[in-house]
Amino acid sequence: MSSRLSQAGNTSSHIQGMSSTTISDGDIANCNVRWRDSELLVEPSKLWGISRQAGITCRRDELEVVKEYICLEERDLEIMKNVEESKKDGLL
Repeated sequence: MSSRLSQAGNTSSHIQGMSSTTISDGDIANCNVRWRDSELLVEPSKLWGISRQAGITCRRDELEVVKEYICLEERDLEIMKNVEESKKDGLL
């Protein structure tokens, strides 16, 4: 029993010496959103490039396809944000 107490004491002193900076789930989600925002315009263009390589054609302006992909990315970001907020509120 005394060895357990001494081990617990060592652990708490070790923890006290550690930095008090913590990263929350919200911090990670915010970082992911910032990273995805910077990719928001790049990713749809890449996706359309891959689609063309796969043989998909567009009968209209290809920029319209990229704009639609951007709308889909924005929709997905909003859904992810709502899910994260629901988790924080304990709804999920």
